[in-house]
Amino acid sequence: IDSDRQWFKSRFGLEATQTPRELAFCAHAILSPSKLFEVPDATRDPRFRENPLVTGAPSIRFYAGQPLRVQGRAVGTLCVIDHTPRRLTDGERAVLAELAKAVESELTQQEFEDIDPETGLSNLNGFARHAHLALGWRAAEGRSVRLVHITAPSSVPPAIFAAAFQRSHQDADALARLDDLSYCALLPADEQVGPRISRLEADLPLVEQRQVRWVGVTIDPGDHTVLASLVAHAQAQAHRDPRPVACG
Repeated sequence: IDSDRQWFKSRFGLEATQTPRELAFCAHAILSPSKLFEVPDATRDPRFRENPLVTGAPSIRFYAGQPLRVQGRAVGTLCVIDHTPRRLTDGERAVLAELAKAVESELTQQEFEDIDPETGLSNLNGFARHAHLALGWRAAEGRSVRLVHITAPSSVPPAIFAAAFQRSHQDADALARLDDLSYCALLPADEQVGPRISRLEADLPLVEQRQVRWVGVTIDPGDHTVLASLVAHAQAQAHRDPRPVACG
C-alpha cells in the first residue's frame, strides 16, 4: 500500500496488478496491524457495499486480510477473497496467520538487502525492484516515465540530503541512493522536475543550494531494458555535463 495505490505483488486467481487506494479493502486492514481484518459479506457492510469492486467485477463478497509488518510498520496484507459470502474457521485463521509470518520474514530479509543503511533510502537493488512495479502500472496507464539522476553536494551529510530529497520527491514512484553522492527518482514523464529540484535546493544549507546537479532520461514503460543500465546511463550523463539539464 502506498499513498494512492495498492499493488498486488503476488497473486493467484486475480488478473489486476493494482487498484486505487480508496477502493482497497487492504487499506482498512492495515489500520489494525495486529489482527485479522475480515468482511463476511461486503454487500452488507456500509464501508464496502458501494465499492466498485463489490458492485462490479470482480464482485467481491468475502475478504480476509492478515496485515504484514516490516520493522513495525504495516506495509500491506496477505489476503483471501471470494465471490460468495463466508467466514473463516479458526483453523483457517491460524493458517493465514502462519503464512503471513512467512511472508513477513521474506519481506524483512529483502528490506535489509535493498536498503542503504546510511540514509534509509533504497539502494540500487531496491530501486530496481520498486521501479519494475512502477513501470508496469505506468504502462497500463499509457504514461511514459522519467528517470532523474541527482548529484548531491559533497559537503552535505548524506542523512540531511536524503531527508531533503525525500521531502521534495515524496510522491515519486521510486527513490534511491546509488552511491556516496548519487541519487535517483522515477517519476511520470509529465511531472515537472524543475520545481522539485528547487524545493530540494531550498531545503539545503544556503551555501550548497546551487551545487545540486541533475539530469533526466525519459523511458517508455513498455521497453524492458534493464533498469540498472538506465541508471548507469543517467550517471554517465550527469558526470559529463555538470550543468542542470533535462534530457530525453
